[in-house]
Amino acid sequence: MYTSVVSVCASLGDLEKAKSVHQDIIRRGIELDAILEGNLVHMYARCGSMKLAHEIFDKMVKRDFVAWTAMIAGSAQHGTISETFELFQQMQQEHVKPDSITYISLLNACTSPAALKKGQWVYNHIIQAGLEGDVRLGNALINMFTKCGSIQDAQQAFDRMKFRDVISWNTMINSYAEHGPYGKVIEVFHQMQQEGIDPDRVTFVCLLKACANQASLAEGKWAHGKIRLAGLGSDLRVGTALIDMYAKCGSIVDALHVFHMMPERNTMTWSAMIVGLGQHGHGRDALQHYHQMLSEGVKPDVVTFTGVLFACSHAGLVEEGLGYFSCMSKDHGISPAFEHFGCVVDLLARAGQLEKTDDFLNKMPQPPAAATWKAVLGACSLHSNLKLAEHAAQMLLALELQDAVAYVSLSHVYTSAGLQQKATLLWKLMQDKGVRAQLD
Repeated sequence: MYTSVVSVCASLGDLEKAKSVHQDIIRRGIELDAILEGNLVHMYARCGSMKLAHEIFDKMVKRDFVAWTAMIAGSAQHGTISETFELFQQMQQEHVKPDSITYISLLNACTSPAALKKGQWVYNHIIQAGLEGDVRLGNALINMFTKCGSIQDAQQAFDRMKFRDVISWNTMINSYAEHGPYGKVIEVFHQMQQEGIDPDRVTFVCLLKACANQASLAEGKWAHGKIRLAGLGSDLRVGTALIDMYAKCGSIVDALHVFHMMPERNTMTWSAMIVGLGQHGHGRDALQHYHQMLSEGVKPDVVTFTGVLFACSHAGLVEEGLGYFSCMSKDHGISPAFEHFGCVVDLLARAGQLEKTDDFLNKMPQPPAAATWKAVLGACSLHSNLKLAEHAAQMLLALELQDAVAYVSLSHVYTSAGLQQKATLLWKLMQDKGVRAQLD
């Protein structure tokens, strides 16, 4: 009975329930056999407590394949990549043979370009173990190579697969959708259909992502036609991706048409529409959609407020923007993220309220990013605030950014303040640093 209960706790991922069940096992004096021990390790690893998983695992007299795999999977999700591979080496030293699940866990630990060599090492082990034909492993390999930034390796792993399911094709399409070249997305999509694999909603979401990333309206409309033929025009995820694609391709009319035709809309759908309207200068319309969203009982999230604040910034709605920023945490329990602070800085700077901008910069929980300083510098150029302009320029230089627009904005401030000598010296500095720009 406890073996079954422990398995349920693992699937729930609830650490407090997991601890409670474990304590009940101890209190009742239930003898731990290898199966129950392995399940306890798996439960704690799935619940994110590698410390408790280790405590049981280290005391096990005989550590079988299930326990080792649970530890490696848990470490891949909640630990470090070095710990994950160290566990794998220990597993081999104890002559416990890994299987495809073990290798998938190792691949899941490789999530950045720095981990590419380890990922390639795992790939070689998979080939040596004769597991190349496992479709789940093939899909995990494509995903790993994509995360590590090697699309060439991802394509090679894809080409070597003896059998490919719809997940394989979707993973490959998504790889090109994220990293390019975007033309390969259409090419792989056509190959998928030629091999008789029907695209699903995930396929079309990836396809639309590629169209959005390259702002290709013609290809986006072509994809929309394919979506209609597949009978997925009313799908929630696909509809949201269509709104995002049309907005990023500059067709807000098409985005609104898709939005109003959708039978169901969630937070992501509303947020995509609000962000799209804000980006295209329809600030008032974006705020109207935000209030309609609330009236329909849909809860906003961090993306929603990014769109709302962006809309306020570009429409010059200072007081409204500050009000929305305040209500994020007060009314909706959402802690402002870095991008929300950046939107407010941009809002105040665009409106010429540079003293408030300076105060707000000092209140930011993290040092402002380059984009924030560029926005401040641009505003200083328009409103001739020399002190803040020089500070913003110094911060950009501290970030080692040789940005022509930033230098030009500062030179404008100097010129408007009658400091022609400083503007000339700045121009010389730009030439010395090899920054290409053209001063008015």
